[in-house]
Amino acid sequence: MAPVWALGLLDHLLMLVHLLVIGINVFGWMWARTRRLHRWTLLLTTLSWLGLGAFYGWGYCFLTDLHWSVKRELGERVLPHSFIQYVLHNKLGFNFPDAWVNNAAALVFLLLVLITAGQMLHGLWKRFRRIHGSEASGPGRVSD
Repeated sequence: MAPVWALGLLDHLLMLVHLLVIGINVFGWMWARTRRLHRWTLLLTTLSWLGLGAFYGWGYCFLTDLHWSVKRELGERVLPHSFIQYVLHNKLGFNFPDAWVNNAAALVFLLLVLITAGQMLHGLWKRFRRIHGSEASGPGRVSD
């Protein structure tokens, strides 16, 4: 068992990492400079929620699992399934039903995946047009 001060430091570090990952997932697509990082964090989130989730339960987050093990070592026993639910209730004072929070997180996640896929397709289309020049016809364009 690690010293309490080290566990407390790790707890704060995991809180910060968690919030950064969520922030990058939600807002990283907006700026060209952060899109690559956004795509990686969204991929890791997808692999955790869906890939590991197939074995541990849909929406499983390895980061939350690690964070909760540290919190249990610090003596916290009542921890929700979701980090988002934890922040909403314990840090912001909101007490929404778990299903609402889970559904909202899933909806935002789906929207982010769609936005990211659209951006990637748009980038591929622009690259294709740049390589093949104006002879490539696109949606709404008529070839000569």
